[in-house]
Amino acid sequence: MRMQEGARVQGLQISEGGRVQGMQMQGRQFQFQTQENREDAKLDRVSAQLSGAQARQAQASSDRTGAITGAIGGLTSVAGSYLGTLNN
Repeated sequence: MRMQEGARVQGLQISEGGRVQGMQMQGRQFQFQTQENREDAKLDRVSAQLSGAQARQAQASSDRTGAITGAIGGLTSVAGSYLGTLNN
């Protein structure tokens, strides 16, 4: 009878140990997934910041080109007007 009781207790301990290990594994998996989600969110945020900075840089370059073109056009117009007055 004592042997049977000892075997039953040992079986319960093994079963409980397996359940505890399973719960610990689920906890580690949850921690890993939470960390993974945070890192993914951070990568998405940094990627969006980089894309925004690149778009602003492209717009600034376009604005600069437009300003230079406008200045050259203005100078050409002034020169043309001046030469026009000399010919009249």
